[in-house]
Amino acid sequence: LGPSEKHTVYEAEIVATILGMELLRQAPLCAQHASIGLDNMAAIQASASRSPGAGRYLTDIFHAALRDLKRSRPGLHLTLRWVPGHTAVAGNEAADAAAKEAAQGLSSDARLLPRSLR
Repeated sequence: LGPSEKHTVYEAEIVATILGMELLRQAPLCAQHASIGLDNMAAIQASASRSPGAGRYLTDIFHAALRDLKRSRPGLHLTLRWVPGHTAVAGNEAADAAAKEAAQGLSSDARLLPRSLR
């Protein structure tokens, strides 16, 4: 996404859901239940909304990815769940560390990202 001077934590959390959708797309055996944990309630609430607001272009990308995934896996039930931030939840701590690296310019090669995030 880029440095924190240009983007918000809220935007980064929505991008994380989009990247989570890409991981699910690449995991064909995950066909019934999947869960993405976020430590930002605003991002979770925005993912359920279609109303205008900050980061709307990102929630539109999330909804498109969800539609595509549901089309290929109609029985998939996706849950976005809140996890407490900064409380030693292993996966969340790893995600926070990766987000800090990305903010410092140490992110993935653009060719490896979903086309919608390039």
